[in-house]
Formats: sequence, structure tokens, C-alpha cells
Amino acid sequence: MDSSTLSRRPPRVFPAPRLIVSPVSGAGRRLGLAVALTIVAQGSRAVRAAGAQAAPGSTAAADPGATGAGSPNLVPMPREISARGTFAFTRGVSVVAGPDAEDRFTARELTEALRDRRVPIAPAGVAGVVTVRLLRRDTPEGRDALRRSGLALDTAMIAEGYVLTAEPATGGVAGRVEVVAANGAGLFYGAQTVAQLIDGDGPRARLLSVRIRDWPAVRWRGLHDDLSRGSVPTLEFQKQQIRTLAAYKVNVYSPYFEHTLAYASNPLPAPPGGVMTRDDARELAAYARRYHVEIIPEQQSFGHLHHFFMY
Repeated sequence: MDSSTLSRRPPRVFPAPRLIVSPVSGAGRRLGLAVALTIVAQGSRAVRAAGAQAAPGSTAAADPGATGAGSPNLVPMPREISARGTFAFTRGVSVVAGPDAEDRFTARELTEALRDRRVPIAPAGVAGVVTVRLLRRDTPEGRDALRRSGLALDTAMIAEGYVLTAEPATGGVAGRVEVVAANGAGLFYGAQTVAQLIDGDGPRARLLSVRIRDWPAVRWRGLHDDLSRGSVPTLEFQKQQIRTLAAYKVNVYSPYFEHTLAYASNPLPAPPGGVMTRDDARELAAYARRYHVEIIPEQQSFGHLHHFFMY
């Protein structure tokens, strides 16, 4: 079975969301993030359907209803997907990656996500254990996985795309999940999809058996966050935002500043305890890079300097 037999999805049109959130509190900021992710859940389907026609070397997008009652509810929905039932982690699961530091980080993150769902974690190679393998396409293991799947990792998928297959035990071979990508970003996004394919927790957790080819319809997918109205979030909260955005394959976080970014040359406008410092910004940027999120700050200027003129 080649990639042309995967299910297809016709274009859909979703109404534009109409909701205004005033970020005056932590609750308001959390609601704003929830709304942004809801827009991702709805809008990405329409964007991906349209983008499928433009992506070089691509085929059509997947229909979330094409696989029947067992169809996954993934955010964002992969471009191409074929689902065929589920299977259990009867003897546990192991996540393995190659020597690259990026890939090992992704493996640890996925392992922790599984542990949070109370899925038993087991050593690799133990009989009956489902193994999740994160593979680079230029390795012998990656090439073997692509050959077994019959799916191609083509030009449109190089930057951030991945091939994912999840198969139950058969013929004495334990169940396995293989994610193949050209780089760390693709493997990271494939791992996020694996985490969403799990239904249930603990002993009842099951994994959807799928074949997926996926790549983004747009290069930059981001959230703009106003940090100049209401309380400034803590660094730990912003890290939580980064993790949440990355889990849904959002790759840009853009904080907006008027008077809440501390400058050594002009310290007065930024009130103590209510700003981002240079050290905060440096730490958050380094943290976000591990999750393949780029931080693009926006410092307002002439039209929004009234806070500065108060000092």
C-alpha cells in the first residue's frame, strides 16, 4: 500500500471565531491560550486542506471522518492518515531514539507524557513491550522503517514533516511505533502526534493503529501574547505556555511589550516584580528552542509610550 491509498479530506470552511478576551488576570491569560488553541483545532483543518494543493510533492489532506467510528481526534489533523483499530500496551512501552541530543530530549518528553497517563514504562527489547522508535531518515533503521511502511518522506516534508506508523503485535513480533523524519523538528512533531493517539489511562490505555504522513501547511504558526496589560506572568507559567503550544505544533511565541521589558539604560518604567528581565528573556528563549518554538518579541514604540511618560 503506497501513500496514494491513504484517506483524503475535502476542503472545509470554518466560521471565524468571534471572542474578545481581556488579559487582566491569570485566568484571562489561560482563557486566551485556550481560545488560541481552539482556533488551531478548527482553523488548521481548513488551512491544511487548502495548503495540500500548494505543497510541492504532496497529496491531498486527510478526512477526519474518513476512517469511521475509530477516527482519531488530532490537533492539528495530519495531512494524510489511515486508522485501523487500536491495541493495548499489555506489557508496557519503551521510547528509544538515536544519539542526537535533540532526539533523546524528544524521547524523554514522550516518555514523561506516557508516564503522566500511567502507561507502564518498560526497558527496550523486553518481550511483548511496545517500542516507539524515533528514527532519522538518513540512518539504516530509518530507511528500513520507510521501506516497511511503503510511505515516502518527500521534499515538502523535509523541514518539519514526518512519517508515523503504529502497528499491533503480529506473527510473534511485538507492537511497534515508528516515527521517521529528516531532522529533530520532524521527530518532535511526530512524537506529539503519538501522545495524542493514546486513548485512556493506565491499564486501559490503548494506541490507535495508524499510518500517517504529515507536514505543516504554513511555515510559521504562532501566538501573540500581550504582556503590558494586567499582571505579567511568571517565567514558569511562560514555560508552561511554550510546552502547551509545542504540543499542538505551534512554533512561534510573540510576547508584546510596552513598559514591561526591563532595560538597563532606562530602568524606571518597568515596575519591579512586574517585568521580564534580560535574564528571563534569555532563559525563556533557550527553553523554547528545545521545543522548536521561536520567540519573536515585539517592543512597542511611539504610539504606545504613555506608560513611559508617567515616570
